[in-house]
Amino acid sequence: MRDSIILKLKLLGWSQQEIAGLMELEQPRIAQIINNFNIKEIYNFYQKGKSVEELASYYNLDEPTTWAIVLQDKKDVDFSC
Repeated sequence: MRDSIILKLKLLGWSQQEIAGLMELEQPRIAQIINNFNIKEIYNFYQKGKSVEELASYYNLDEPTTWAIVLQDKKDVDFSC
């Protein structure tokens, strides 16, 4: 749970130092936790047909955070009808 909160804050634009202060951890530990999340792997599984719900459950993330990962670097035009 703690690690998923750290990832969510990072995706929301918080700096590692800000997260460290909030979580009462050292910045290098925050960096390690963030780097342990294999965001590319999550995205690749999504591209191969895994649902956001499945990925969120498997990686112990909430669905909004998982959506943020799979939609990262996408533009609105990529999803026009």
